[in-house]
Amino acid sequence: MKILFITEKWYPEASGGEIFFNNLASFLAKRGHAINIITGKPVKYLNKSFKLLDSFPADFNQQNFSLSNIFKRILFGFFLLISISRIKKAKIDVIHAIPPVCSIAAYIFGKILKIPVVISLLSYGYEEWYEITKSSIKNTFFQKIQAFAWKLNYQKIYSISKNFIKLAEKLKIDKEKIEIIPNAVNCDLFKPSVNEKLRRKLDLKKDDFVIGFFGSFEKVKRIDKLILAMNLLDKHPNIKLLIVGNGSEENNLRELIKKYELENIRFHERVQHHLMPHFLSIVDVIALPSASEGFPAIVLESLASGKPVITTVVGEIEHVLENRKTGLFLSNNIEAIPAEISNAILELYLNKELYEKLSNEGLKLARSFSWESVCQRFEKSYQEIIY
Repeated sequence: MKILFITEKWYPEASGGEIFFNNLASFLAKRGHAINIITGKPVKYLNKSFKLLDSFPADFNQQNFSLSNIFKRILFGFFLLISISRIKKAKIDVIHAIPPVCSIAAYIFGKILKIPVVISLLSYGYEEWYEITKSSIKNTFFQKIQAFAWKLNYQKIYSISKNFIKLAEKLKIDKEKIEIIPNAVNCDLFKPSVNEKLRRKLDLKKDDFVIGFFGSFEKVKRIDKLILAMNLLDKHPNIKLLIVGNGSEENNLRELIKKYELENIRFHERVQHHLMPHFLSIVDVIALPSASEGFPAIVLESLASGKPVITTVVGEIEHVLENRKTGLFLSNNIEAIPAEISNAILELYLNKELYEKLSNEGLKLARSFSWESVCQRFEKSYQEIIY
């Protein structure tokens, strides 16, 4: 099959969605399929077996919802339409896109060129837009855009979360078109290990108990709640927080740390995905207090690395993890989250038996989410649509 992926950015740029598509495309290429890409610039890395069909300026942050970013993303959508002649020439069998911008363009391509179009919902914040943006106008705008993009006549809508089915009913989206295919993890790449050299480089002592956050520094991630939790743990100086990533909230986060005079927090710039196993090896626990997620790759990667996860119950997490068996759950009570995080960290720090249980059960769970099985499910679905 000739498969075209349309995304706003491509691995290693951006975050979980780009990692998902790169892994999926890589496994499909190994199975002999021709992979074509249309995405945003810059394209710093591309698998040698992929063909870059077209690329356009993408100077925006997908997790920042300012007016300038919204405008840039809409403009990117118009740029995509220039690619129609190249798509026609490539004789594509199926187009796979991410909503909303890329999926709307893909739908137009599909209509004009008579090509089947499928989309993947890797994260969606439909019910959470007000909390994410703190704006009733933006809340309404994003909900309208999402609903419009999702309700176009695609051949398939893939979701990594079963929760989307309830939302689809509410929005009157045809449930017959929805297929749940989970995220996955490469357990050959992510596995238990310790990189002592990297710990020393980041000034982490052998007896430090390190909490890790990996992701974008945006409001939706609630990193400020994690910092407030560390303030509650000031009597335990060897409990450290390592915040890895970048984003528009970095200055505000640094100001919050300065306000509370916290010395147990380290920042590190965003690392490329192939280096993530090394960074996961130097932390003891992962914290993910997000307001909205789909099925975040970092959860499976952490479990495969033997690291317990402290997380809010959002997206597919509630269907995949089990509280106090494969993770520790936080409530969605915004005011209570800092205390809940600090209590969870302290419990894992003091209760070695619970720590080992979560680590071992998490490892077993991660091994059931292989890229090979996920790729085969997409391959079968494509074939049913095309043939």
